[in-house]
Amino acid sequence: MASTAPVRTCVVCRKTDEQCSLLRFVLRDDGQLAADSAGGAPGRGAYCHLSVGCLLHRDAMKKLVRSLARSRGTVGRQPEPASMVDVLQDAVAAPSKERSPEGMRRRAMLKGLLEQSTSGSRELSVKGRRIRL
Repeated sequence: MASTAPVRTCVVCRKTDEQCSLLRFVLRDDGQLAADSAGGAPGRGAYCHLSVGCLLHRDAMKKLVRSLARSRGTVGRQPEPASMVDVLQDAVAAPSKERSPEGMRRRAMLKGLLEQSTSGSRELSVKGRRIRL
């Protein structure tokens, strides 16, 4: 029997997957990209796999912003954040009212991906290996 879970397309790798395997991004009112780990922010969303390969792809920011800007008719007019790492850190640091298992799993995965080293430099932890950014 076929799965009835919603299917979305990752804007970075263009592969389809179940919505629970992807992280939703939205453009805030100020034009900044924001991760929507709870999945309830208003407006159009763009999805990206919860993987280092997609989240930290060199063109991930550009593809996400371009996808969302098209819906607003603001292509090329919105400011881009400093980096994808900053966007993801904001998502993890923001207080969440999310209590659904899927939303909590997405936040836990983001926390696992983003770790601050003791020296204060940004690093990613992937399957126990630290990757310096």
